[in-house]
Amino acid sequence: MTQFEEPTGAVDESAAPAAEPAAASAPEPSGAPAAQSTAEVSSVAAALTELDTLPDRELAEHPEVYQRIHAELQSALATIDNA
Repeated sequence: MTQFEEPTGAVDESAAPAAEPAAASAPEPSGAPAAQSTAEVSSVAAALTELDTLPDRELAEHPEVYQRIHAELQSALATIDNA
């Protein structure tokens, strides 16, 4: 087999992926806030979405993106600490 030949017995990519097991939800400790604010959740989601853009960016842009995401995640964690 050469480097460019398809291996025999290849996995059928059209097969549905196995379902992930359901995560067990642990009870929140007493006195903990019930839910995060929508702004906190959306800012974290936006930061994580920005990570997905890295493959399309120039390598020289990556440090700036990482710094921006890191600052956003630190800010979100700080609001948890202050809650």
